[in-house]
Amino acid sequence: MAKENNKEDQNTRGWKRLCQVLRGFIFGMTGFGFSQQTMRMRAHLETLFMLSVVGDQIGIPFLSRYYSYRLLPYLFPYMQGWKYRLMREKDLSEII
Repeated sequence: MAKENNKEDQNTRGWKRLCQVLRGFIFGMTGFGFSQQTMRMRAHLETLFMLSVVGDQIGIPFLSRYYSYRLLPYLFPYMQGWKYRLMREKDLSEII
């Protein structure tokens, strides 16, 4: 009886793994490009938002400092990565 249950568990795990692999393959064929484009668009919009709110730190004033200072505690954890992405030298292959 225990051997039959073990065999059924192995078959069930095999089918679940096969379904997972097929699901990943189909997603890669159909939706992966969309998700990558969405992530890139989100990163660009975050960069623009940060630039408009705290751009005065790099010399580009947009909003009054009052609103910038009010949002600064929420944006502080993202400042280091944002400055790095904004000031990083871009290669021609990255632009294309």
